[in-house]
Amino acid sequence: MASPRGAPAIILLSVLRGRLQLVVFREILDEYHRLLSNPSVVALFRRHGVSLRELETTLKDIAAASELVEPGGKAPPCRDPQDRIYLHCAVEGGAGWLVTRDGDLLAERGNVDPVSIVTPEEFLACMAGSGLMNDP
Repeated sequence: MASPRGAPAIILLSVLRGRLQLVVFREILDEYHRLLSNPSVVALFRRHGVSLRELETTLKDIAAASELVEPGGKAPPCRDPQDRIYLHCAVEGGAGWLVTRDGDLLAERGNVDPVSIVTPEEFLACMAGSGLMNDP
């Protein structure tokens, strides 16, 4: 999100435009809101010309465009226990993809059927032929 031309920003813009559906747990949204008070996160966005107000607005818009899923069942294992929530959300939300740069989550590729765990760049490459990532 810090770089408007980066792969994550392109994907999130597609969510905001209704071309992709993002599924989230309330706990994940709460974590994102907590990050807004982290000085290093705020500094990162400032370096890219994104104000805290813009970040808050974007996060609110993303939350509004997302499908809120209630946790159920058992979270899949992950080598970083704190990342289990993302795997759990993807499975419970029926997501086809979990898009991340987190190495612990990427290490779970092939272990969380039917979810494909990919980097933002890999996701965009997969979607290139679908027209989902093209501007209107």
